[in-house]
Amino acid sequence: MKLPSFLVIFLMSIILIGCSNEDSDESKSGEQSNSTLIKNHKFNLEDKGTFYRHSKVNNIGKYETGPVSITLESAEIVSGKYNEKYDYEDVNPEGEKMINFQARFELTQEIEDITFNQEYMHLLLDSEEMSEHPLELRSSAIDIPIIRNYNNTRQITFAIKETNIQKI
Repeated sequence: MKLPSFLVIFLMSIILIGCSNEDSDESKSGEQSNSTLIKNHKFNLEDKGTFYRHSKVNNIGKYETGPVSITLESAEIVSGKYNEKYDYEDVNPEGEKMINFQARFELTQEIEDITFNQEYMHLLLDSEEMSEHPLELRSSAIDIPIIRNYNNTRQITFAIKETNIQKI
């Protein structure tokens, strides 16, 4: 009688150890580990494809550059694939990695002769990877008429090409 109960305990131990090893191997191999499937995104990212959020920071701060004030409401590291209907010229069929900023822009003083749009924005990561411009078709339009007339949040998306998103 002792032998069958010992065998059951021994087999249960092996099964539990095996299951725990499978989970740790999966988490090491995929970039979707420690990430969340995006289901309800402020800019409807879930409708454009299957994307995972790896991290997100809210209420980053307010910055001023000349007469433009930028409030960074959030930044998130995202990876995933677009649906086939989003036939962007530069989409990687294997999937994309990107950083989305959600920002509110305001004019701190009224100046008639001012130019400001997404062409003036760039992203430099600690790894020294540089994104010269936001991804135009994935970012909200930003220019002075929009800033003057709409006090709403805009999305600015930068591609990550080389940096491992787990290290950001």
